[in-house]
Amino acid sequence: LTVSKGSTDVPGDSNCLFNALSHAITGSYTQQNFIKSAIIRHMPTMEHQLRSWLTPYNSVKEYIAGEGMDKNYTWAVDIEMLSMADLLNVRIFSYNESGNEW
Repeated sequence: LTVSKGSTDVPGDSNCLFNALSHAITGSYTQQNFIKSAIIRHMPTMEHQLRSWLTPYNSVKEYIAGEGMDKNYTWAVDIEMLSMADLLNVRIFSYNESGNEW
C-alpha cells in the first residue's frame, strides 16, 4: 500500500464505518443503513470464519443481538469489516492516522 492520497471527514455518529463504506461505494452517506443491513444479513454465512472473533458470544446471531448491531448508532468493529470484505470480495484497509500506517 501507498500513503493515502487524501481523506474525507466521515460523520462520527457511531455509524462511522457504515457511513465510510457508503461513501466509498456510492459517493454518498445516504446508503449507510442499506450497507449495514447487507453486512448483517451476510454475517451468518460466515459463521465458521467469524467463530474466533465472537467471544463471548456463541454464534453470529447472539453477537448481533448482544452488540445491538441490528440497531442504529452501533459501533462496528473488525467482524463487520471482515463481513463486508467477504460480501464484496475485496480487501478493506483501515488507516490509522495517528500512527500514520495502514
